[in-house]
Amino acid sequence: MTAKKHMSEVPMIQRVAAYLAILVGYFFYCYNFVIIDYVRPYIVEAYDGISLSDTAQFYTWQSVGA
Repeated sequence: MTAKKHMSEVPMIQRVAAYLAILVGYFFYCYNFVIIDYVRPYIVEAYDGISLSDTAQFYTWQSVGA
């Protein structure tokens, strides 16, 4: 088992890499939700049988990670 380290003991390059990994993931997470808001009307227009309220399920599926 690895002993716990204080954050000041972790090399700066590892801290920056961890921060950037989280930042990149968060950016794409937010980007996907913005894109869904933008494309929902176009999806309704392009596909017959899907309503604007049906596209709200896309949020649910994104949250689940599908």
